[in-house]
Amino acid sequence: MSAFIQNFQLLAWEAGVGMIWRTNKFIFDKAFARALAIPDENKVIGILYLSVLEDNVPEVKKRSPIEEWVTEIE
Repeated sequence: MSAFIQNFQLLAWEAGVGMIWRTNKFIFDKAFARALAIPDENKVIGILYLSVLEDNVPEVKKRSPIEEWVTEIE
């Protein structure tokens, strides 16, 4: 399921739709499942938040080189 969600997320971003996957604590509350009429035999594993991206989305910040935060021990 994780690979499917990741690929779905990549396709969404490519189409100009922002998406983030969250696994909030409230999804494990039975009241949440009842409110959405989710049968007991089904399980919620996360929530996908979607939003149409605006034209002024900031560029992704440059990542620090791995050498700055990882130490190799021989």
